[in-house]
Amino acid sequence: MKRMKWAFLAVAVSACTTQGQMDAAPVQKTAIFSENYQLVYDRLNKGIRHCYSTPVTVDAQLYSELGYGEITLLAHGHPMQSVRITKADGGSKLEMRSLAPSQSVRAGSGNWMEYWAHGGSSCPGWVSGVSVPPPEL
Repeated sequence: MKRMKWAFLAVAVSACTTQGQMDAAPVQKTAIFSENYQLVYDRLNKGIRHCYSTPVTVDAQLYSELGYGEITLLAHGHPMQSVRITKADGGSKLEMRSLAPSQSVRAGSGNWMEYWAHGGSSCPGWVSGVSVPPPEL
């Protein structure tokens, strides 16, 4: 049942999205970390891969020479969320963009992205923006 709900959401979000639309989307969530961007990227990448499943594909790239990493979630080949973790003064900065259809889904997804970036390992009941991550680590 929960996979069916997630599949419906993924299809609804990705029906007509492009990378250009994702790049033009406003930043939905920003978070600052005291740790190196590579560590934050690694934790977030592991959390996403642990919790997301088909029909979502994770495209994760770390650009060490440029000082950032980017993780994009694709549904049926179309981008639906993108997170960029960049080098910042004394740490790193996370910025999330989303093409999710509702504010509650975007906010909930952003909370989970920040939770995983901090090293959290729990998964939502289904990634809908409705479930709330556990308290901060």
